[in-house]
Amino acid sequence: MEARELPIYMFATCVFATLLQHPSSPLRHAIADDLSRRALMGLAIGATVIAMIRSPWGQQSGGHFNPTVTLAFYRLAHGRFANY
Repeated sequence: MEARELPIYMFATCVFATLLQHPSSPLRHAIADDLSRRALMGLAIGATVIAMIRSPWGQQSGGHFNPTVTLAFYRLAHGRFANY
């Protein structure tokens, strides 16, 4: 799941950044204030992350985009630190 979630996240980030920041984007011209565009970018990325975590893939994997985090939790739960 993590191997699929990370590219989806990166693609969404690139799309939102292009729509909001590229000089020839109509959306950039519609929202002239830099702070407003940055706030909208943060909301868009935050909504993407929340949607991915709440999705069936995110529920199954715990929503970890980094496989190392998943492996660390697995080891903590099933390894020698399981009692802590």
